[in-house]
Amino acid sequence: MKIAWIQILLSLILGISIGVFFEKNRDCNCPCSSSKPHCMKDKKMFKEKMLNHFSKELDLTLEQRVKVKAIFAEKKKEMDKLRGDLRPRFEALRKSTHEEIKAILNKDQQIKLDKMEVKFDSMRKKWKSMFEGPEP
Repeated sequence: MKIAWIQILLSLILGISIGVFFEKNRDCNCPCSSSKPHCMKDKKMFKEKMLNHFSKELDLTLEQRVKVKAIFAEKKKEMDKLRGDLRPRFEALRKSTHEEIKAILNKDQQIKLDKMEVKFDSMRKKWKSMFEGPEP
């Protein structure tokens, strides 16, 4: 049980670090094709940019850089599994939120909301394909 909490804590810390990285480097309305690290469509290039960011901000030695790269690779598998486990719950919550909001809108607003949802879904798919590959 203690190991599970440590893994959750490490995932949380890594997630926060990645979030800070994205926020610090965000200056556009993605998805886009800019050269900012968060906009990289090439996963390998994105991973390298993120590793470079950590190296620069933390002034990592070569040995530390190698270890950080290995940690990223190792934790990615766990993050992908966690993302897969949470995605259905998140999607259900997102859909129920959409339906609750739609229920209080008039017909014109409902049409606009549906159009917003289509646009959001398109953008979400672009984001997903950039970082996880295309949907099957």
